[in-house]
Amino acid sequence: MSKTKTPLAERKAPPGGLTPFDLQVVRILAKDADDWRCDVVPGMAQPLDLLLRIQGTLDVGGDQPSTKTEKPDLELTLAIVLNELGPKTRRAVYDALLIKYASADVSKLDAEATVLAKEVVKSLTIKTPTTRAGNVVGHLIVTKIPGPKTR
Repeated sequence: MSKTKTPLAERKAPPGGLTPFDLQVVRILAKDADDWRCDVVPGMAQPLDLLLRIQGTLDVGGDQPSTKTEKPDLELTLAIVLNELGPKTRRAVYDALLIKYASADVSKLDAEATVLAKEVVKSLTIKTPTTRAGNVVGHLIVTKIPGPKTR
């Protein structure tokens, strides 16, 4: 079984008597819905009475090996660097970061400094082998069934 974010004992039952399989269909439809959000008129407590018939198939992939990558905390890394500097140099670096490099024009950075920074981030990056759930692909036909209050 694939790992879930919430242990089974702590998960709520799927809403409305839906099965986990059914919820995957809803999830696929929700992704499609994101493209249409801009066409929905804002408003609170808008009435809804929607009946759908969804037919088709789902392709459910098995678990797959994956890698979780955690880059170092930027604030902590910068604090460590600043901690190694004297007060005047620390203030000069602070000013440079906020004024000189605020636009982040990478072309003006020293090549060696850039390489060293990349090496530091790479060496502080933690990669952990993990497993992720396989992809779910729906081949769905959705039909709206007219109801008394549908839009």
